[in-house]
Amino acid sequence: MKPRKITLLTRELIIGFIEGKLSKSDAQIVEELINSSDRDFTKFSTLYNSYKEMQDVKLEKTPATLIKKAKEILYDDFYPRGKERVPEFPPSQSVRQVADRADLPFGESDIKPL
Repeated sequence: MKPRKITLLTRELIIGFIEGKLSKSDAQIVEELINSSDRDFTKFSTLYNSYKEMQDVKLEKTPATLIKKAKEILYDDFYPRGKERVPEFPPSQSVRQVADRADLPFGESDIKPL
């Protein structure tokens, strides 16, 4: 089998180059392609900057914290502060099992077919 010759610079090759996942010979060819063409250099610099921004992103709050805050805001519309919140249901429970729970403001009679 003949070794492949890289002639076209693709996004996958650029990302592999940035992450250091290319073989030494492939990385050298990619580097030559980047240096030989303004178009390829522009593609590389755009992807490089985007990749580095993604690596440097630091969330101010964790997604779990944001979800909890959203639930608090939404549930406050239905339940005043200090009262019990709407319980969460495991996905294994059926609609009827959930409707039979005594701590909910509705019952099985409120479930109507579609």
